[in-house]
Amino acid sequence: MQSPCHMHIKIFVVDLAKRQTLFANMYSENDLDLGKKPLQFIKNITFSHTAWGLDSPRGFASIDTGNGIETLCFWSEKEKAEQSAIGDWEGYRLTEIEMGELLENWLVGLGKHHGLACIDWEKDENLEIVSPFGIIIHLIDFYKSSDYEFDFTMFNGLEDIEYAVKDILGMDY
Repeated sequence: MQSPCHMHIKIFVVDLAKRQTLFANMYSENDLDLGKKPLQFIKNITFSHTAWGLDSPRGFASIDTGNGIETLCFWSEKEKAEQSAIGDWEGYRLTEIEMGELLENWLVGLGKHHGLACIDWEKDENLEIVSPFGIIIHLIDFYKSSDYEFDFTMFNGLEDIEYAVKDILGMDY
């Protein structure tokens, strides 16, 4: 059995200068518009303050979309992630990702490296691939009105992350 849509998992290693030139205009404010499934993903992870991934010595579960763009997979529910450890991902271990780590390390890092996020993939479903920045901005909007405590190491708070993302997207802050 193969991974999603018969795509093979790959770990992408691309020269950063080439990647920056190739994807210089990849992100825009339109990346903040998310559909029904991404919004449900966000709702689920804000309820649990946790996302899930699959990891192995070969790397984090990712999808080869055929365009050379790293696309990492995240799930909003533990059970969905466990059920996805099939095919090329068989033997991958379930990885819990706390909300602060997801925002600060995974999503911001993925965006900085011009990657994308595949969310809540389930066998025999279409892939839902979105910009990590859309997820970040929606999470920030939610958490601004909550009393959830983040333990960031690289950023001074949600506003700092929001500023960095809006700067990358060329938006006003």
